[in-house]
Amino acid sequence: MPSNERKGKWQPFDALEGFRDALVATERKKNKIPKPELLPDAAAEIDRALRMAVESRAEAGIAYYNDGEILKTTGVITKIDAVNRSVRVGRRKIALDSIVDVSVNIDEREQC
Repeated sequence: MPSNERKGKWQPFDALEGFRDALVATERKKNKIPKPELLPDAAAEIDRALRMAVESRAEAGIAYYNDGEILKTTGVITKIDAVNRSVRVGRRKIALDSIVDVSVNIDEREQC
């Protein structure tokens, strides 16, 4: 039998349909963490950093809690919506209550 025919004969396949998806879902559920609680001074620091990022139109890095995970995004904050308690970073809308950390990248030239 030529080697190119033999190669296709022994290819691995998913014998148990959905088994890999179940493994991934189980692993994700096992790695979930509870939502971190912020101290009042940490919440004030996040508020200050958000306002500074909006005023300077600087790129900000935001870490937020979503479904058992801490996710990170970066971008320019375009709007802080106090009524709906959310922050808009580009097209992404993040709830203020889910934000756990904010870092602002301001050039030293702009501070002078």
